[in-house]
Amino acid sequence: MPPQLNYRALLQTEFAVNVLDYGANGNGTFDNTDSFNKALLDIHSKGGGYVYVPSGNYLFYGQITIPNGVTLIGTYQSVPAGIEYGTILLVYYGRNKINETLSFIVMNLDSTIKGFSIYYPQQICNSVPVQYPPTIYLNNSANAAVENINLVNPYIGIWIYNSPRYFVNKVEGEPIMIGVYVDMIGDTARIENTHFVPNWEEGCHNMTYRSFISTYGRAFVFGRSDWQYVFNTFSFTYSIGYHFIETINGATNGNFLGIGADGCQNHSIKIDQIQFNGLLITNGEFAAYYSDTICITCTWPKSHIYISTDNIGPVTFEGCSFWLSDNIVRLYGNSALIVSNSHFAWWGENQPAIYAQNGTLKVIGCNFMQKHESNNYHFELKSGLKKAIIVGNTFDKPLNASIDSHVQTAIGYNL
Repeated sequence: MPPQLNYRALLQTEFAVNVLDYGANGNGTFDNTDSFNKALLDIHSKGGGYVYVPSGNYLFYGQITIPNGVTLIGTYQSVPAGIEYGTILLVYYGRNKINETLSFIVMNLDSTIKGFSIYYPQQICNSVPVQYPPTIYLNNSANAAVENINLVNPYIGIWIYNSPRYFVNKVEGEPIMIGVYVDMIGDTARIENTHFVPNWEEGCHNMTYRSFISTYGRAFVFGRSDWQYVFNTFSFTYSIGYHFIETINGATNGNFLGIGADGCQNHSIKIDQIQFNGLLITNGEFAAYYSDTICITCTWPKSHIYISTDNIGPVTFEGCSFWLSDNIVRLYGNSALIVSNSHFAWWGENQPAIYAQNGTLKVIGCNFMQKHESNNYHFELKSGLKKAIIVGNTFDKPLNASIDSHVQTAIGYNL
């Protein structure tokens, strides 16, 4: 069992209240919406502080708002593993709705939520998942924090908008459609130690439910975010692990360290747009497999890194490992792609590890290892690609590249 909070010491301070004192009941049948909101507003009126929620199963038919400077805190000091013990929030609110303003928990300036498992009892894994609005919504919520949360089975996990310096840390679970969505962030923000893996769904063998996640689900989605920092994150069996998009507000630049994705049915990383100052991904691990019984509309050939036609921002991968995909890279954007000191293994037979038809490409100091005896195909460089530098790499079979005559190349010191 994860460590739990010493609530007695916390409640001895004048800046903390117990939600039970406001009529809350963790018996699993009482609607706690009003009791929680009363406690949160009361501590806010006193200048801010903690609202403590003891172990129990707290049911909700309405929305919770955490005011400025208030922390809603459950029993867990690390990520909960399930819904068998500790502080559990049971959400019946928002069924068949999708708008983020109707989210279950609404954050505000300097607010925090930590130490809960959040579960949707009516989201049953025997059919197509039911739509719900996001579980946690940060809007104009500068410095807000989400920590030690198990998002058991939400349709959308965390929606972050116009909330500079937000902090998401130690969040796990299996969001169905989107894990974390980020947009309109104008200052440094962080996501750390956040893993989306199908633990709750492990016992559910319904392929309609399972294939929905692998066909449409995205673990991390980034719109406009300046100086975005991401560390130690992971996704498993989504359609797309990390999706970089352009919204009406713009696109992302950032530093992503120690990230991973396994079993993505379309792409580990899909880049539709990045800001001109670029995206840095370091020490990432990406594995994939494809199943048309799991993903009913997946694209082919699938790839770990897919850079779309409209992208103009440079992308750098350093010290990464890629294996088990038709292609490792497909570069379509008029942008710079740099891959260095990375490992490529076991891509599709009779497919290139790297396919590029636009922009510029640098592959430096990488290792290529292919399992197919009949295949030693490494690069396919089309005429739209302006320049390619392939230097200092090692290959377990002789370098084999298909290069159109219009591509300027510098190839050398490969073994």
